[in-house]
Amino acid sequence: MKKVFGNIYFATESLNEVPKEVRKLYRQAVSLLPFRFRHNIVKIARDKKSVTLLYYPHLETHAHPYLAESVFIQLVDGIRVKKRIENTNNPVILHRLETFLSTKNPRISYLKQLTKKEEALGMYAKEHLHFIGRRKYWNNLCKKVGLLEAMAPETVTSPTVDPQLHLLTNKENSKLILIKREATAINRKKPSLPTRWAFKKGYIKPVVLDWGCGKGKDVNWLKAKGIKTIGYDPYYKPEPKPSSLDFSQIQTILLNYVLNVIEKPLEREDLLKTIKKLAMPATLVVIAVRSKQEIIHQARSNGWQTYADGFITSKNTFQKGFTLEELKKIGKVLGRLVDAFEFSGGIVGVFSVGR
Repeated sequence: MKKVFGNIYFATESLNEVPKEVRKLYRQAVSLLPFRFRHNIVKIARDKKSVTLLYYPHLETHAHPYLAESVFIQLVDGIRVKKRIENTNNPVILHRLETFLSTKNPRISYLKQLTKKEEALGMYAKEHLHFIGRRKYWNNLCKKVGLLEAMAPETVTSPTVDPQLHLLTNKENSKLILIKREATAINRKKPSLPTRWAFKKGYIKPVVLDWGCGKGKDVNWLKAKGIKTIGYDPYYKPEPKPSSLDFSQIQTILLNYVLNVIEKPLEREDLLKTIKKLAMPATLVVIAVRSKQEIIHQARSNGWQTYADGFITSKNTFQKGFTLEELKKIGKVLGRLVDAFEFSGGIVGVFSVGR
């Protein structure tokens, strides 16, 4: 059951869990209907003088189903019934669906997690609150932050989205683009600055896993220094996969310029969770990302297209810039921040994996 401005909302599946007075008002309203009306959400007005029955076709399958039709039933001052067909072009949608459903619904846990992710992405910030109640605005917002799983359904049959094809922002939402993550790897003449800094500070100890090693310059440099180093890159060096490695032997993980090229915020978070799950408690993780200031400068200079929480470059790659505060927040997922260093164009942080 959910309360909004004093009005009570609940899914019909949770009827036995709402207060007795609420059940009585609902049953009274249904008995007054001169026709049968399918519905799955009920609204009890704050003054208890009216009840509205609402039908959301995708209530059981989507996190943000849209309203198709409703019936308003006035209980006092003369019975009045009014049926309404919702605007199919831009209908009303539900948020925080878990608060409407029965506590026994198996989707509750997933929906709560999704709501937390939406909150963390700022989707319920004040500047959005007056607009997210409609499907078009919400879906465009989902595209911008890369949270496609939270989109309200567009049709009765939800369209399939190829995981490798991502919609651009609202002005170009009819276009599709293949984001080429592998194109972000460069041919380095010398090892990366974050790796050199971490080595000098003593944060790199055998054995090292360079996760997202690209073309392997850092791997070769560390090996030349006598550091046993394993390189992994999903495009350039897909074997051995991290899941096949013995992490009890790995003391340092490098994650250089990986998070800033992943266009899906949830995928970034999942990667960090995977590392935390695999790594030992004493493992150090060195993470380097591009700075927000540098990425915004590059975007303005080169006319990059905004996408999710970053930009699509002229090479069809994705780049997100981070602030030092954003980098520090990684600690909430990964572990304690040990050290951080800002340099021209980027930031590097060292994290101790926590449990």
